[in-house]
Formats: sequence, C-alpha cells, structure tokens
Amino acid sequence: MAKKPIAVSENGVPAGKALPEKALLKNAFLGRLFSRLLPDAKTRLKIKQSFGSFCERFGPFRLYKAAVNALLCSYVRSTSAGFLGFGLIGCIICAIKMNLIGDPALYIPDLSFCASFIIASIPMAFSNSRWCEVLTRSLFMKLWLGYIGGYQDYEIMRTGESKNGGRVFSLVCVFLGAATIFVSPITVFFIALAVIIACQILFKPELGLALSILLFAFIPGSVLCALSVFTLFSFILKLFRGK
Repeated sequence: MAKKPIAVSENGVPAGKALPEKALLKNAFLGRLFSRLLPDAKTRLKIKQSFGSFCERFGPFRLYKAAVNALLCSYVRSTSAGFLGFGLIGCIICAIKMNLIGDPALYIPDLSFCASFIIASIPMAFSNSRWCEVLTRSLFMKLWLGYIGGYQDYEIMRTGESKNGGRVFSLVCVFLGAATIFVSPITVFFIALAVIIACQILFKPELGLALSILLFAFIPGSVLCALSVFTLFSFILKLFRGK
C-alpha cells in the first residue's frame, strides 16, 4: 500500500508537532528582525576582541587595575600612614572649625570618625601581612567578597611585594584629609568608597547586582535606581568585552 503523504506546516515541521523553542524564537518576528540586524558569529567575535583589547589599553582602566594590584601587594603596615594622615588632618581641621564656629556638638561625629582612623592605624603599623592575604583570610571579607561579590581567592591573591603601593595610598589619604576643609570627613569617606565600588562594578557587575538586593531597603530610591542603571551598563560593557 502506498504511504499517505505527511502533512507539513509552513515552518517545515510535521503537522501536529510543536516547534522547538529555538525554532519558535528564530521564526518569530523579533527573531527574524534581529537575525538580519545582528552580524554573524565571526563578526561578533572580532568586535568583542577589538573592544576588549581597547578596554585593556584604555588609560583609566589600566591605571585602576595597576592601583588595585599595587595595593593588594602592599603590606598593611605601609598603608597605616595613610589612615594616620587622614585621621590626624581630619581631627585638626575639625578642631579649627569647632573653635571658629563655636559649636562643638556639631563636629563631634566628624571628630570621632577621624579619631577612629588614628586608632585603626596603630595595630596596622605592626602587621606583617599583605592586603591580599588579609582579604583572603578574613571570614567577614570572604563572606563579602566571595559569597556576595563573587570573587575567588585567586582573583585577590597576588605574588610579590609593592613598595610604591603604600606610599601612593598614603598620599591619596592625605589629599582626602585635606578635602575635609570643604566637606565633612564622613562625606569624603563615603564618596571615595562609592568611587571604588563603582570601579569594581565596572569589572565585576555581579557585585552591583548583589548590592542592589542587599541595600534595597536601606538606600533611597534614586540611589538604588542609579546603582541598577550603572550595573546594567556594566553588564553590557562586560558582554561587549567578551568576558
């Protein structure tokens, strides 16, 4: 007996059978549109490689990566001068403002904040560990960097020693201490922290996503919106870099 011809749908699939998910997406209007607009796989790979190499050669990217590497290779005792400098300068400026304005209660929080840096610099001066070793050994930092930030130990650990990392860090801290003439030391600290976190999110967008979830109930909506947009931008940048 002659076999009955199998009915075939418009998409080339036997009638009565569902299209695979990929085929559905490909044959959909948006799938056909993007398949025409987007370049082929080889072109996309070349674009990623070119953009990735451009980012690696880009001055600010290289400078930040070199600064992080130098700081991680630095001994904690070499950076204690930075904490001491920021604390001392901040305390002196707060004391001058207290005498000029005549309202000590207004500057007690700033004075206490600066004094905490002076206190923290004392045990740091006797430490024989490098910052990369401190970050990988500390349980709190392992929780923060490992489980929340998605960092592995090999991404933080460094070999060798940096002699200039501590000096540059101390100079930056002295500069930040001098900035307390115009702004509160607490504000200066959080601005510096925000800049560091933003730079880290550029390299590790997962950190921004984790921060958005963790700080959802504690930060203003405008800050959360800015963090989310910046994290999305970092994810897109990471995608174009081919990472």
